[in-house]
Amino acid sequence: RVALDPGRCRRHGACADVCPSEARRLVGRTVTVPDILAEVEKDRLYFDESGGGVTFSGGEPLLQWEFLVAALKACGERDLHRAVDTTGYASPEVLLEVAEHTDLFLYDIKTMDPVLHERATGVPLRPILDNLVRVIGSRARVRVRIPLIPGVTTDASLDRTGAFLATLPGVDGVNVLPYHRSAREKHARFGVPWRLEADDDLPQERAAEAAALLERYDLQVTIGG
Repeated sequence: RVALDPGRCRRHGACADVCPSEARRLVGRTVTVPDILAEVEKDRLYFDESGGGVTFSGGEPLLQWEFLVAALKACGERDLHRAVDTTGYASPEVLLEVAEHTDLFLYDIKTMDPVLHERATGVPLRPILDNLVRVIGSRARVRVRIPLIPGVTTDASLDRTGAFLATLPGVDGVNVLPYHRSAREKHARFGVPWRLEADDDLPQERAAEAAALLERYDLQVTIGG
């Protein structure tokens, strides 16, 4: 019997190379900025006609911020619209350098309860909120994204989020994101515990209720996106 120990994985792909049934495979690859631009340029006609552009997400793109800045600069030199989808958890210096080369931030706020936030995400809430204020002060547009997570997102938290965002001039809008379980399979594959006790798909009416609650604060709210 073969026993797997994910904790000892070096992520060099040797196990995938020798697996006779191809049951093991390495997901992801190393790329350069020119590699990314070559892929992006394939869709140039679509971007030009639709007004779209490039979105850097993840994971968390700020974890590789130096590469991110280089890619953003290169896209800017080609007049490509640049969006960064982020949790905002980074040093202020990093975030503001990224902001210099970003046209639109898609900025996540999961909960306004600092204790629950740290328990659910492993990081404190305060730096994320402080960085949102900094990003609002930069020239980039900002859309705030609020995932509706079972056991995490409550009406009280949505109220606090709406009240906080109402104090910030320049929020371009809010996207309410219904919860989905697409990451559960990845957790199982890599032996990472799935921590949500309740994880049923979110009823559509719940998303509508959340959007209506946020709209009370004169925010432009969209479900999904």
